[in-house]
Amino acid sequence: QAIEEENDAQPISQKELINLQILESSRKSERQALKLATEALAGNGEVFDFDSKLKPAAAPEPDLPEKQTMTGKSRYLSELLKAKERRDRDKFMAWENVERQERIREEGEFQDKEKFITESYARQLELNKKEAMIVQVEEKLNQSKTLDAGGLKGFYN
Repeated sequence: QAIEEENDAQPISQKELINLQILESSRKSERQALKLATEALAGNGEVFDFDSKLKPAAAPEPDLPEKQTMTGKSRYLSELLKAKERRDRDKFMAWENVERQERIREEGEFQDKEKFITESYARQLELNKKEAMIVQVEEKLNQSKTLDAGGLKGFYN
């Protein structure tokens, strides 16, 4: 109806006529969809609640052993973070060794200069010494365990 009224007012090109027909058609389908949605919601409020329909159909979760129960945390995250810290420490210690070698080479150049170490750097050095001692102790414990195990003798008995 609206298209015919516009046709009477002024001449419309074929392209404009098609565009108007498409616009009118899309508006009509939008109104129809809105009408159907409101009718569906009025009749049954759970029509669009898809998740509640799917939950009963889902397979039950298998019983997991005590260690594998889900607590909302990653099982391996703590190990990954420890490994990252260890890599960072190792990187810092390697950097520190390079710096120490440089200082030994340049020993004569800066003898008359004052040495300055910040608190945080001193704390980091102290922490690295402690970590190095801990690593040495762990390595000795691992060596003693491997020597006591007797290699693969226990495996074949």
